[in-house]
Amino acid sequence: MARFKLVPYTVRVKQKRTDDALPLNNIDGKGNGFLKCLQKYLKEAQETRVLEQPQKTISVDGFKDSQRNVYGIVKSGEYGVAADFVDIGTLEKTPHAREEKHSETLPFFFFFHIPDDTNRGILILQMFKVHGIKTVLERKLNEYFSDQGLVIEFNRLISQTLLEQLEKNRLVEFRLIRYDVPMDPAEKIHNGSPEELIEERVFRVKRNKELNLIESIKTLLSEKKTNYYEVLGECYDEIKVLIEKDGSKITLTFGEEDKFRESMPLDGSIPIEGGFPSHDYLLKKSEDYLKHLNENLGE
Repeated sequence: MARFKLVPYTVRVKQKRTDDALPLNNIDGKGNGFLKCLQKYLKEAQETRVLEQPQKTISVDGFKDSQRNVYGIVKSGEYGVAADFVDIGTLEKTPHAREEKHSETLPFFFFFHIPDDTNRGILILQMFKVHGIKTVLERKLNEYFSDQGLVIEFNRLISQTLLEQLEKNRLVEFRLIRYDVPMDPAEKIHNGSPEELIEERVFRVKRNKELNLIESIKTLLSEKKTNYYEVLGECYDEIKVLIEKDGSKITLTFGEEDKFRESMPLDGSIPIEGGFPSHDYLLKKSEDYLKHLNENLGE
């Protein structure tokens, strides 16, 4: 599993009282666009803010804009847990190095694309393992726009037209996932409750080869009404297909609300700064990803 990945979302601005999506170039009826308001928020949000629930901090560490794009770094982390630190080189322990009042403030890259002639923008967020800033960033933006009677909404990009990617690009991995493991196999490998297990079955092609899905599986993946996917005589909750496009790996996830989502794992040779991918690398990958999304997404 990749430690880092880029995750795309749609961005919409809605009126609280009607739930109608507003044109991004005029969100207040006076000609003020969301892009300008977003830049104003990012300037004001560089001071660290504390969210008592869910015990997190957030601050904008800097941002830049180019045409209709705004990108930069948000630092966020959790507090409320004390810990000792260990130097992995010397194994020397520093007791109580982290106190409950300390927040780790990890850096997360963000990339907004706010078109001028539509009601839908795109946001690409960098994730680290299971950590990200979608929830906390969306919450702070909604607090900022609340007085104007506006709601900012981020939604994972979901589209059946992404199925075309199975035909256009190289398939390298097919992963079957089951969250309810049957009692019989669970008892044979785990001394505990089956509910504590997740089962994954992975088919991965050898180097320089391509995975060719049979037609029945492609038909199954396009079925919108199914709750489970029956493959090899067994039912699975989720299927993930890894494709390779222009040297980048993209994951299509089937099973979320009977549709599928995508993300771009960041692996291979990554320039690292302080343990995280470099800003310039993330910017380039986000620009490439935006191009891919604009070419292939439909709603």
